[in-house]
Amino acid sequence: MGRQLVAFANVASTITGLAAAAAAATQEAGTATLAHMALVEFPAGDPQACDSQLGGLEGYLIRLGHQPTIRTVTNTILFCGVSFSLDPNVNATAVVQGLPAAIRVHAVESRARAKIDGYGESTHQKAETIHTMTGVERARQELGLTGKGVVVAVLDSGVYYKHPALGGCFGPGCKIAKGYDLVGDDYNGANNLNPDADPFDNCSDISHGTHVAGIVAGDARNITAPGFKPIYPWKGVAPDATIHMYRIFGCTGLTTNDVIVSAIFRAIEDGADIINLSIDNGPNFPEAADAAAVTRAGENGVKVFAAAGNNGAVGLYVAANPAGALGGFSVASFDIADTVRYPLTVSGKAFPWSAGVLNSSFGSPQQLDIFINTPNAISDDVQDDGCASVGAGAAGKSVLVRYGSACDSTTRCTTAQQAGATSCIIYSNDDFLNGVNGSSAIPTASTTQEAGAAILADASSVIISKVATLFPEASAGTVSNFSGGGLDAELHFKPDFGVFGRLVYSTISPHVAAFRGEETPYAYYSGTSMATPYASGMAALLLQHRGKNLSFAEVKTAFQNTAVPAKRYQSSLIDSVALQGAGFLNIYDAATTTTVVSPSFLALNDSVHIKDSYTLTITNKDITPVSFTLTQVGAATANPFNGVEDIVQPRNTTTFTSNHAIVGFGSNRQATLNTPAVPPNSSVNVTVHFSPPPTASPSLHPLYSGHLVVSRYGNATPVARVPYAGVVGNWTAAHILAVSSPSMDRPAGFYLPASTQGNATTFTAITAGATVNLTAHNIALWNSFAGTTRNGIAVVVYTGSDAATRASLVALGLMDAGNRDQGVLNVRGEDGGDLLFMYNDFSARNAPFAGQSVGAPLFYYWGGEVYASESADTYVKLPAGEYKLRLKGLRHFRPRFAQDDADFHIVETPTFHLVY
Repeated sequence: MGRQLVAFANVASTITGLAAAAAAATQEAGTATLAHMALVEFPAGDPQACDSQLGGLEGYLIRLGHQPTIRTVTNTILFCGVSFSLDPNVNATAVVQGLPAAIRVHAVESRARAKIDGYGESTHQKAETIHTMTGVERARQELGLTGKGVVVAVLDSGVYYKHPALGGCFGPGCKIAKGYDLVGDDYNGANNLNPDADPFDNCSDISHGTHVAGIVAGDARNITAPGFKPIYPWKGVAPDATIHMYRIFGCTGLTTNDVIVSAIFRAIEDGADIINLSIDNGPNFPEAADAAAVTRAGENGVKVFAAAGNNGAVGLYVAANPAGALGGFSVASFDIADTVRYPLTVSGKAFPWSAGVLNSSFGSPQQLDIFINTPNAISDDVQDDGCASVGAGAAGKSVLVRYGSACDSTTRCTTAQQAGATSCIIYSNDDFLNGVNGSSAIPTASTTQEAGAAILADASSVIISKVATLFPEASAGTVSNFSGGGLDAELHFKPDFGVFGRLVYSTISPHVAAFRGEETPYAYYSGTSMATPYASGMAALLLQHRGKNLSFAEVKTAFQNTAVPAKRYQSSLIDSVALQGAGFLNIYDAATTTTVVSPSFLALNDSVHIKDSYTLTITNKDITPVSFTLTQVGAATANPFNGVEDIVQPRNTTTFTSNHAIVGFGSNRQATLNTPAVPPNSSVNVTVHFSPPPTASPSLHPLYSGHLVVSRYGNATPVARVPYAGVVGNWTAAHILAVSSPSMDRPAGFYLPASTQGNATTFTAITAGATVNLTAHNIALWNSFAGTTRNGIAVVVYTGSDAATRASLVALGLMDAGNRDQGVLNVRGEDGGDLLFMYNDFSARNAPFAGQSVGAPLFYYWGGEVYASESADTYVKLPAGEYKLRLKGLRHFRPRFAQDDADFHIVETPTFHLVY
């Protein structure tokens, strides 16, 4: 085996430099590691000692010859840390790895602005319907719960606290009683922070934080102020709760995990009982800096609710960060029963339509002169309708296109606008009405595939209107199609549970209302971003009822024990636990239950690691003895892999079956077990055995799940449930690199482009003994990951024996005198910018198309440049010689800093001759 010269990690997303970070701000999916920034953590608990360490770090960096810019400084009882940035060419984490007092050094990563899955229409809806179905209204009426005395901290885009539904003021005595702006209006994730004490927002694009705050604690029952009267009086989940707002996004752009970490500990220091993080940043690991901060908060009594993410379209295993924190709650989204929509009337029949996020300025009513771009789009299952071009004749008309995986709505509607279209109508490629962004230049509407088919059949009379119409939701009570699925990459149990997140009505700023053409600053938004504050509000009610000293585990148990699992849309099967967690929350049941079952969930891992048995402890909190009956109900077994491709399949091609696990209770493995009578405030232990679905194929790693059901003896009504989930087969053997997936265009690895940089249209494999002239063209790295990994590494291996080349490597610092190789590759993206890669970072899985925060594969280009070490601030050219290239992905369950090749999934080139 040759000697490994160079390693770099997270090839999908690790970038450096302000220019690169700014470029990342325009990406629809994924996160980026900003290599020139670092977050250094010191021992916490002693404020004076912390101050000394924080102050000393800047001097330490200056003595090393750097000019640091301090970003965040956090000195609380739970966290002592500082983040900083250096010159764009310096790997900041490597510079401080040897700092003696530091206990952890975290890479600073960008985090995408929270997104919604779409807008609804600000029109009348059945008042309090949602609150009735979630038990909120009953908790108010029978238990008097309003969230009074509970503090919910919201970390988001800031808040328009002048809104009367949010109290109209900021400061002591106001509903928005405290907060902080950690970033400033101009912050975009790449420039300097400009914090101040006012978290006001009247500039962000969707007023996300204002909407979230309203869901938690808004109250619009008695508003008479001009311009602020809602369509109907409403109130948030916990209208008497107190809100603290921490602004972590500027008016536009991204934020970073060091800002989130600082905000979490500032919120705790300011007295938060609950923290809401409606942020979706794709799959990651619990040790990521912000996820670790969430867990530390949970360990210290502060309950953190975070969005499961809106990556449902790309399939399972996209548990979002920081919702993936083991000490926090990941919240899925469910659909509501009936929704009020605007009607799109086709030949006299009304269909629902949803307003485009960027422009929805249709008349009401307005006759649409339709141009059908692809008449056979449904019959031929066309995925790229309008992506590249719109047919002749579109000028002056409303262009009708079908949605699909080939491009996004903005691309389609921009293409239509460039062809002279006056508006853009997108119909879905499934049974759902999906939210779209569309074009800012022309009005956009999305509608159903059924409506699209009707227009294809007869486009002579199509009328769009903004008059409210009640449409039943066929998907009512099921998991929203956009809701991101678990489990996480290490098969931890995520999401934890869910609640309504589609079309939730709440407050927005006047700025956004004016932009959208709304008469008043209220809107229906959809997303797990909306489900999360709903769950946070429910937690406020629970803490009010049972005491604010409830632990993270006690809240989790109350919610998961009493959640009700839902069936799959248009199926008799209960939906997978990987999509809904324990199920749909009911706060009244959580607050009043007298049966406690722990653990409240069972993560069974894979067939290799599953235990022989598990123990449930059932505690009777009633005033009389109770005998319990235990049974189980299997949920749909998901098949994320199809046997042809090694990637997780998108939602619309993932199959589900009734192939359930076999569950037995007690030593005899009974299907049903009755316990002896359990006295009040006493417990009984029950042993549970699981056998994975017997006919499931281990090589396809099906994901099975279900619910253990506890009822009172003689009464079939469940009093508690415990969800479980596991994977058939050896999860460690699952591919990390996508090497056999035609939908990903080509196998992961290295290629010779037909031309330089991003202009290549064809790519060829590197053949054994080939001479590769890096002056003529770069080597292309196709960073296609089938699975999320803790360590995605590209390695150059010197395979030659030439003494002069070896001496040159030693002289350049790329190999020491003992023949130990070292160095870091410098590669470029398609835009030609320099990218400095690091060791041992996280790499999220890819998908054939980009989700909200899951990216499609990308090419990176290498021209032979190598950094002599992780902390070098200039690169050198690798000498000509004999080399091979390797792409390595750390397998599931393997140690993060593993060095043995057996712990990695590896693809490599044959040996080639590198010249210039």
